Amino acid sequence: MRILGLSSFRHDTAAALLEDGRIIAAIEDSKLARVRTRGLPEAAMKFCLEKAGATWHDLDAIAVATRPFQGWARRSWGAARTSPFSPVAGAYYEANELGGLARDLSSLRALKHKNGTSPCKFLTFEHHFCHAASAFYLSPFERALILTMDEDGDGRSGMIAIGDGTRLRKLRDIPYPHSLAWLYSRITELLGFVPHADEHKTQWMSLGGEPEYREVFRDMLRESRGGSLRLDYSYLDHGVGDRFVLSAKFRQKAGLPENGLPENPAELTDEQRRALAASVQQACAERVGEMIDALAR
Repeated sequence: MRILGLSSFRHDTAAALLEDGRIIAAIEDSKLARVRTRGLPEAAMKFCLEKAGATWHDLDAIAVATRPFQGWARRSWGAARTSPFSPVAGAYYEANELGGLARDLSSLRALKHKNGTSPCKFLTFEHHFCHAASAFYLSPFERALILTMDEDGDGRSGMIAIGDGTRLRKLRDIPYPHSLAWLYSRITELLGFVPHADEHKTQWMSLGGEPEYREVFRDMLRESRGGSLRLDYSYLDHGVGDRFVLSAKFRQKAGLPENGLPENPAELTDEQRRALAASVQQACAERVGEMIDALAR
């Protein structure tokens, strides 16, 4: 049996081809295209098929790690609930979301068109279930606790599940925007780096600073009942140009400049930048460890 697996179409797109349970080929599209890509991973799909000596008609199934409608519905509901008194920002956000949904559905249609008359199955899966599967099924464990975390996969920031044999059982979701990754990307932007691309620079910068703002970040990242995570909404604003932005409360509690951030990171001193990186790194690491301890208990 040959299965072509594809990541979601938003960023870091990739393809993998399995044959009778063995990985024949797997690669990120950007490694071949030499630029960051979105949509269908055209180069990666071609690479995998060529490595297997297969055509579209030789596939038994195509599996995609996203369910666009569910993601759109969850993100829209989350945004409406978080900032009901920001109609302009909400309308801008919803227009962006509808545009993203249209692009995702267009990619799915294009994929089915490529498949043509092939009788293979076409399957879509929840984003975080795919993260959980890639961790658990390649592990040596027959039974394990699984915690997945990213910024926003199909409208969810994480999932807590149990892996048992060949089955995955979801315990609960971590809803968007309660995301360590979202916070990490916003601090990456605040430091003058490119969010969703330069987070590794924030991590390296954290090695040279003191976590002076650690308690501010820990106050933002609250533990909820059941060992999950939630962001304190008072630290968030619903901005016009982004889903959410850091509020004035964050700048005030951290003693940072009131104006110019994140558009003008030059307002920060080098010492402040290193301290911010060290603080968010330590606070996130602590919260993840505490979540794991609570869930294990």
